[in-house]
Amino acid sequence: MRVLSFLLFSAILLFTACGGKDNLSPNGYTFNKLVKGNGRKAAPGDYAFVHLYYYTDGTLVSSTRDRNEPTSIKVPSQEEIKAEGAKMGGNVNPVADVLSIMSMGDSVEVFVPIDSSMRASRQLATVKELKLVLVLEDLKNQQEYDDFMAERRKAMNKDREEAQAREAVVAAQVSDLAAKYKAGELKSQLKSTPSGLKYMVLEEGSGPEIETNDQVKVHYYGALTNGKMFDNSYGRGQAYDVKLGMGQVIQGWDEGIPLLKGGDKAVLFIPASLAYGKQANGEIPADSELIFYVEIVKVGI
Repeated sequence: MRVLSFLLFSAILLFTACGGKDNLSPNGYTFNKLVKGNGRKAAPGDYAFVHLYYYTDGTLVSSTRDRNEPTSIKVPSQEEIKAEGAKMGGNVNPVADVLSIMSMGDSVEVFVPIDSSMRASRQLATVKELKLVLVLEDLKNQQEYDDFMAERRKAMNKDREEAQAREAVVAAQVSDLAAKYKAGELKSQLKSTPSGLKYMVLEEGSGPEIETNDQVKVHYYGALTNGKMFDNSYGRGQAYDVKLGMGQVIQGWDEGIPLLKGGDKAVLFIPASLAYGKQANGEIPADSELIFYVEIVKVGI
């Protein structure tokens, strides 16, 4: 869980507030309440669990939904907001300002005026409207937050230990599969795609089908066709979180992972043309076909 104080947001969002015809935040940002929650109001010192959406001219640029979890922000008092704004030349943080008057369950859109200093940024040079959407999912006081984080650390440690314990088992399985693949013993079990990708489901899960642009969490073990490992998530004890179809991974993953479903354990045989091609990459030589053992831990956000 990333804990972002309003001080960090101030460094990121140096915007100047102005008046408007709709609702105004304490420091003058125009906002509209999209959904009215029925939870308690945020209080200074609370930890707010918020999903943030960043729009320019009506187009979504980024969102915390891409990380599968809300951002945790310690709610400042108005005095703290103004003091921090004064340090930033009067630029009050719009996220902190609006969050301070939200209640649990609220969804709010905030319109941020674009001044000349912001126009200096290439990303904002021609933008006409800058909008932030805040969705306040939960509030915790200090004790509740400390308890939450302690339980979270406990669960993460357990998951890490279990994953690391599987590394040797998966390594042996991949070594065996690589040898059988090289000997042609898997031909009758492999499925192929027109691109040359080959795959085999080793153990079927019961989760949802994976779509081309889904967010997925995957444990993986990557090896060359001689069985030599070049990277894996088991040793780190942390599954890999990725949004498919966005070029964040090699083409073989963008094509191969959507052939599976949640809970599946499978092996992908990815031709060089869908991996790194003629470009060497670390321990991966040029023109290398790759083997990936993958375990779909989670599908969606």
